[in-house]
Amino acid sequence: TTLAHIIANNSKKHSIRFVTLSATNAKTNDVRDVIKQAQNEKSFFKRKTVLFIDEIHRFNKSQQDTFLPHVECGTITLIGATTENPSFQVNAALLSRCRVIVLEKLPVEAMVTILMRAINSLGIHVLDSSRPTDPLSHSSNSSSEPAMFIEDKAVDTLAYLSDGDARAGLNGLQLAVLARLSSRKMFCKKSGQSYSPSRVLITENDVKEGLQRSHILYDRAGEEHYNCISALHKSMRGSDQNASLYWLARMLEGGEDPLYVARRLVRFASEDIGLADPSALTQAVAAYQGCHFIGMPECE
Repeated sequence: TTLAHIIANNSKKHSIRFVTLSATNAKTNDVRDVIKQAQNEKSFFKRKTVLFIDEIHRFNKSQQDTFLPHVECGTITLIGATTENPSFQVNAALLSRCRVIVLEKLPVEAMVTILMRAINSLGIHVLDSSRPTDPLSHSSNSSSEPAMFIEDKAVDTLAYLSDGDARAGLNGLQLAVLARLSSRKMFCKKSGQSYSPSRVLITENDVKEGLQRSHILYDRAGEEHYNCISALHKSMRGSDQNASLYWLARMLEGGEDPLYVARRLVRFASEDIGLADPSALTQAVAAYQGCHFIGMPECE
């Protein structure tokens, strides 16, 4: 969606008509009206039309077929955004006429850059933990607003726990700032002080409390579902215990059904281990039965 806004701003500079529709509330008649206007713009004014469909996977196959002739003849330039795998949710005929651009999750370094940009725009000072002196002891602030400080470790922790989601990272930063300001004001009221604190420090613990938990990208029926179970299989096949536990915990924290994981362990014990350890299948079946009997969260 952010890229669509960038394209929309760039389209205005080149006199290109940019139309936005959401598949969650748009109907086929709305699409036909936009296409009809695009045909008129192209015929009378030689003006191109870019149509952006947000959550395009919410359109069914017949609705997606509406775009086919107009995309092929160049009446509209179609841009679709979806959180699902387009190979599963988008019509194959329409998909063959478009180019799929996969937006991967942001690395930790990029997350730090985004958070630092937000921190600087908010006027928050970053404390370097490697420096022996504490800027809080000699900093001054003449304005009525308290001076905000944040530990560099807190920024790194927030960037790591956001798991490549910039929106989750910015929301976590905002919650940490608001929670810290609120707690300091409550402390002043309880202590009988009539003034607000002049300096506020956001620590690593404040960030963890604001984010509550690690933001995990996972879906129980989508592409990430199969990516994680594949990673779990490969980690066990490579005898990597730490990686296996990581992917298992990631799936369970993401809300995966433990019975699904247990069934895959039974399959792994019979196919990948086999006669190398005959007791592995027995243990896997016992684990599946245990998960089936007691359920979550005890079966973890």
